[in-house]
Amino acid sequence: MRSAFRDQLEGLWTQMTELAQLQVVAIERASSALLDANRQLAELVITEQDVTEQLQADLEINAMQLLAKQQPVATDLRLVLATLPVSTALARMGGLAQHVAKATRLRAPESAVADKVRRTMTEIGGAATEIAGTLTRAIQERDAQLAAEVAASDDGMDALHRQLLTQLLAADWPHGVPAAVDAALLGRYYERFSDQAVSVARRIRYVITGAVEDR
Repeated sequence: MRSAFRDQLEGLWTQMTELAQLQVVAIERASSALLDANRQLAELVITEQDVTEQLQADLEINAMQLLAKQQPVATDLRLVLATLPVSTALARMGGLAQHVAKATRLRAPESAVADKVRRTMTEIGGAATEIAGTLTRAIQERDAQLAAEVAASDDGMDALHRQLLTQLLAADWPHGVPAAVDAALLGRYYERFSDQAVSVARRIRYVITGAVEDR
């Protein structure tokens, strides 16, 4: 019985890793589609969100069954209880990648990214992919230091977001209001993607160390 219980706990880690990896792929593809005005790739990101939703549902069911049937304690209990908010936040990351893809689809074959902010948006997309990748490694390796690095990386995302807003509010903005609105929304999607990753990372660190972080 205990062996089966340990296997089920391992299964939670595996499913969380798989769910996190899906978001690395989603944000990377969404960013590529955005910069290339690639409607086909954007559609792929949108449709593959169904996979995220199914895995989230499976993960939550498994966690609730463990909680009800096995009555875990200590570290095991922290893991099971963290699984529910972690799965929700990871799914939200997928939803935000989907929003980026939908912005691409809306404007294609034209680009949703104005020339003046293309470089900044490229950096933002790369930062989001890197944050999601670090988060996935933190979960897979159960590494508290990697989880802490996700929170540190969020500072870089915040700086890029401020840079984007500065560009949009500049007196010499040449692209008009619709392009500015597009860029502002996209920046917000990426910022929220990063925020959700930080939320997951903090919970993973708590599962590993038992220490509650100051916000």
